[in-house]
Amino acid sequence: MGTDTKRAARQRSDLSRIKAWWRTLGGDRFAVLPPPNRSRYTQSDGHEDAAEMFAVRGISTDASFAYWHWQSHDAFDRDGDLTGELYLHWGGDHATVTAGLGDGPDGYRIVNGGPQGAFRLDRVTAVDGDGLPDPEDAMPACASSSPASTPRACGPPRPWSTRRRPPPRSAGSTTACGTSSPANAPPRKAGTPPPRTPQTPRPPPPHPRKSPPPPTSPPPTSPPPPASSPRWSTGRR
Repeated sequence: MGTDTKRAARQRSDLSRIKAWWRTLGGDRFAVLPPPNRSRYTQSDGHEDAAEMFAVRGISTDASFAYWHWQSHDAFDRDGDLTGELYLHWGGDHATVTAGLGDGPDGYRIVNGGPQGAFRLDRVTAVDGDGLPDPEDAMPACASSSPASTPRACGPPRPWSTRRRPPPRSAGSTTACGTSSPANAPPRKAGTPPPRTPQTPRPPPPHPRKSPPPPTSPPPTSPPPPASSPRWSTGRR
């Protein structure tokens, strides 16, 4: 892509259109801060930038203002296309900011978040006669132009997995293992192993019987001493 082609694409991007509209805003008691850089990262940074701009330009400190910070700027991709709602923050009087922002640039709309919220800038999706998004719209917006529609992501649709999920089992259905799944079983989180089926503990094996000791023979006894022979007197009677 040549340099002229890139420049023409940037001029047609959402960021270039929003910047062109943003430069037309401002007036009596209402001002807008320039588009942000990395130094304006939070709402506190935005209010500090507003105070500095008021001091440099001599704007009254009680004037209302609007801006977006660097975190909101993430709604744009590298080509400047709007991939999500752009949050516009503000300070001062809510009614003054509402009137100062108006309805937004052509092809976009602003959703008012109320006195305690931010304004949201969004593209408007072209719809057909049935109120459905126009298939010829190359870049659908974050929300449809129908007020009853719900916001959805900008950009091309995300590729969905073609893997089919198994149908949910009814209460008491038979699983592959032949066991009945309870109806009140809690859902299992992804990545966790399936619960194990409780098993009945086996009884401990019986102790082996001890064989009786072999019979012991009585201890040998010594033979009785022989009977003593009578003593004969050798004397004469």
